[in-house]
Amino acid sequence: MYVSTIKGGVLSVLIFSLLSYLVPLPNIQTEGVEVVLTISTFLFAILIGFFMSRLNSRYNEVRDAVANEDSFFVSLYELTQYFDEEVIEQVKELMDRYYIKSYDHILGMYYKVNAKEMHDLYQVFENAKLDDTPNGKEIYDVVVATLGSIEINRNKSSVLSNEGMRVGQWLMILMLGTIIVFSLFIYGIDTTYFHVITILISSTIIIIFLIMLDLQNFRLGGTLAVGESGQEVFEMIGRPRYYNKLFLDQGLYKIPITVKTYRLGTHKPGEAFQIQLIKRS
Repeated sequence: MYVSTIKGGVLSVLIFSLLSYLVPLPNIQTEGVEVVLTISTFLFAILIGFFMSRLNSRYNEVRDAVANEDSFFVSLYELTQYFDEEVIEQVKELMDRYYIKSYDHILGMYYKVNAKEMHDLYQVFENAKLDDTPNGKEIYDVVVATLGSIEINRNKSSVLSNEGMRVGQWLMILMLGTIIVFSLFIYGIDTTYFHVITILISSTIIIIFLIMLDLQNFRLGGTLAVGESGQEVFEMIGRPRYYNKLFLDQGLYKIPITVKTYRLGTHKPGEAFQIQLIKRS
């Protein structure tokens, strides 16, 4: 179940407030607790800074790669206008299937899934005949370069998507965070100020974990990055937007109010397409 940073922060404040005021914990004021707290916070700060920087950089790079991929697909479709109507329709159909499969999977995880459509696009242009124009070869060269740029960006997003934090790294920062919170609660200074600071620091640690989870899963703010960018490609080729019901139910995508007609995929990712046309009043 997904928990947003705002909801998680509010819940953690409530839970830690109850723990701080209602649950009796041992009051230990020794140098040992201070040493443990100092070392754990130092290590936690270093590791969190490193991992957050890495996750944020990965998020930005994948977002940029996917946005670039979408823009190159728009350029590719514009270039098809130099070809005959049969080529235009074939490219439309392949792009439509490509993006449906993309939206059936998490951002950057669709490289192998729609590889066939990408290969077929190459085949379409390889077999296509340009109109008898003086700059026919130059147009064909631009098409090939555009396809190459799409391949570069989709490969980049795929590689980066698999470079998230591993289980061992999550366990390491979770253990340090637990040590910090536990040390604060047992370091018995029975004042309102210390209770409030303990609650806020503990809640902040939870919020940090939730932000890192969002970055890990490319859903900062609750929704997936650059979701709108690919939907505009559907509109460019004259097809209704597409959403998979599974991801809509999870809140990964939000349908804009202005969208009155869209396609809804009721199949699970990887299964045969089951798509309904939805019209909203």
